[in-house]
Formats: sequence, C-alpha cells, structure tokens
Amino acid sequence: MTPPTIHNCPKDIYDTSDTPKAVTWVEPTFSDNVKVTKVDKSHNSGDTFQLLETNVRYEVQDAKGNRNSCQFKVTIKRK
Repeated sequence: MTPPTIHNCPKDIYDTSDTPKAVTWVEPTFSDNVKVTKVDKSHNSGDTFQLLETNVRYEVQDAKGNRNSCQFKVTIKRK
C-alpha cells in the first residue's frame, strides 16, 4: 500500500497588491506504482486571490485507493 508520490509541491507564496490578484505557480506532478486515478485541487494556478491568506490543497488518489496530499499558502497583503 504505497501512496502516490507528489513532486514539486509549491512553497508558500507571498505577494502584495492593493486589489485581489491572479497568482500562478508550477503545478505539482504525481507518480505511483500502480496508477494515479484522481487529482483534486482547491484552486488553480492563475486564480485570483483575495487580500488574505488562502490554503491551497492538492489531493491525489491511486487505483488502489491510496491517497496523498500537498498543501501551501498563498498570502496577498496590501502594499
């Protein structure tokens, strides 16, 4: 029972803006010894984030039902 592996989970992102802002990151990749069958994510790279701290989460599942997750924060503060 080996969970999927997550590669290149983004680190926390900090930025400043006077208004909500679109934020991009390099999407993580996933591998597994059987097959990755499902990837859920709370946000997409390029989404607009409000002036606050937001948790971003990726959750991956393989064909055997094993799961793994990756999370990071996007924080936009007023200039």
